[in-house]
Amino acid sequence: RADPDLQLFSLSCSDAVAADAPDDGAGPMYITTELKLASDIESAQLWEVIAYSPEEPEDGPPELAPGEVAVQLVAYGTGQALCAEVPRGYDPRDEPPMEPGAASLLPPVMMAAKDPSGSPTHIIAWVAMPDEDLDED
Repeated sequence: RADPDLQLFSLSCSDAVAADAPDDGAGPMYITTELKLASDIESAQLWEVIAYSPEEPEDGPPELAPGEVAVQLVAYGTGQALCAEVPRGYDPRDEPPMEPGAASLLPPVMMAAKDPSGSPTHIIAWVAMPDEDLDED
């Protein structure tokens, strides 16, 4: 039975170029089920955005600015969340922040993985921020 309140989204990159992009490379590129880029929205993975509240405060994102929210992005139909490897020496409070490692889809049991020091091995939540280009009206 379908949930009438379920909202699904696609993720796009406005400054990326996909292998199947038109010659001019113009237009958004969409993230697919295989975490690749495609120029057509029909190839896009659908995502469910879930508000994230960490069980342990150190596992959560750094302090959020006004208007920002922490979310998990779950690939619809898979139960797996979009995650990124934590690079060696990663600290989300660094300015400028260090780039996360490779992205992957992980099931919930893998999202809780810790390294021998007890630190998370993957970034499992993302910070969603208001779009500065949106009209307030």
